[in-house]
Amino acid sequence: MGWNLSKIAWLENMRGGLAGWALLIFGLLYGLWGLKRAWQNKPHKHFDTYKDGDIYVYEHKHGQPVSAAERHKVTPWVMFIIFLLGPCEPMIPLLFVPAAKNSPLGMIILIAVYTLFTLITMLVMVLLGYYGLSLFKTEKLERYMHALGGLTLFVSGAGILFMGW
Repeated sequence: MGWNLSKIAWLENMRGGLAGWALLIFGLLYGLWGLKRAWQNKPHKHFDTYKDGDIYVYEHKHGQPVSAAERHKVTPWVMFIIFLLGPCEPMIPLLFVPAAKNSPLGMIILIAVYTLFTLITMLVMVLLGYYGLSLFKTEKLERYMHALGGLTLFVSGAGILFMGW
């Protein structure tokens, strides 16, 4: 098996460059699409927090008022579940060590520590983002959200390709 894998070692050497070019090209195209979308006055979605702390999502065009019937309440648990499902991938290789040593206690400790620190990290990041962004007025930037996302991907791809990140 190792000899057969050595036949595709060239692919391993190229994958960083391929990922960089993919990020660069996708970021450029996504950023251009985001700019085009920002310049058109199409309906788009917003998340908004009101004084009582409730979070609502609604769709509108800039300059048009939004009635209370058009807003949909979102609970913080939705954001929590989205973050909860994301960080599980690193656990898979970590679980091999206690499994190989046939240590159920090791697995339980590993899962408990990982879960605890994942929850603490998610809570801190959400609170920092929520309260940190509330210090800035971002209403004018919201229409450029996709363009800024494309720019971020483009810069990441450029960093991989031209700076060796």
